[in-house]
Amino acid sequence: MATKRRRQSITEATNKTKRAKFTLDSARLPEITTGGVVLVTGAGDVGQLGLGPDVLEKSRPALVNLNHEIVDICAGGMHTVCLTTEGKDSHGNMGMTLKGNEKLPFQIIKDVHIIKIASGADHIVFLSNHGQVYTCGCAEQGQLGRTTERGSSRNARSGIAKLLLPAPISLKPSLKLHFDNIWAATYGTFCKVANSDDIFVFGLNNYNQLGLKSLTPQYMPKLSKEFSKYKWNIISSGQHHTISLDEDGKVYAIGRKEYGRLGLGKDCEDAAELQLVSTLEDKKVINVS
Repeated sequence: MATKRRRQSITEATNKTKRAKFTLDSARLPEITTGGVVLVTGAGDVGQLGLGPDVLEKSRPALVNLNHEIVDICAGGMHTVCLTTEGKDSHGNMGMTLKGNEKLPFQIIKDVHIIKIASGADHIVFLSNHGQVYTCGCAEQGQLGRTTERGSSRNARSGIAKLLLPAPISLKPSLKLHFDNIWAATYGTFCKVANSDDIFVFGLNNYNQLGLKSLTPQYMPKLSKEFSKYKWNIISSGQHHTISLDEDGKVYAIGRKEYGRLGLGKDCEDAAELQLVSTLEDKKVINVS
């Protein structure tokens, strides 16, 4: 006789755990606890909650069945990514996959030990234990760092299959670069070189949000001299601006000024270079997002 395994309750799953991290986009909020379980709430119409095709929305936190202990999590525009203790990666909806929408968690990258993940609006960035950076998703603004402008369109002759599978970013072999940190912007990516302050960037830069002088999209990794001036703990980048926290607890802003997003005062201009947020200058900030 077949028996159905009882679904573990949130109370049972989160017993003796603490909230370790939460991340959000405009429609939902996934949360990870120190016990390694994931709770989600919000919109799930395209599977981004990872609860299956019948769950279109959750107004209360729901437990995601992953059968692995989770150590990191990030959310994009229409997808959620979870990193397990084994370095494997699972996510719900990516917005586009070879099979279409994924409404239950699946392993997206195999045979590579991943130590950090980051999500933009519609792309994912992975950092391996060997210092390699992998990307997948939409490439139209250059955010994958491995295709030309012509090859970044969904209508490209080569098709979109190569964009949907994680692959290393394009780097000159002679540079022999390895990385030890990554951050994802809405439509861009930041990669920190191991044992260095150098930051390589690619993606949308129409308001200098990547710290590059040219306002055109950057399709291949390029050294951002502006961001390489500092030692960063966190780089948090939206669509048109970037807020960064250095190791001394100082906050810097760059990009578009509208709606006060830079925190530089009502009379400020768009910032083409990193500007210290003076109202926080006498404080030691520990996080920005």
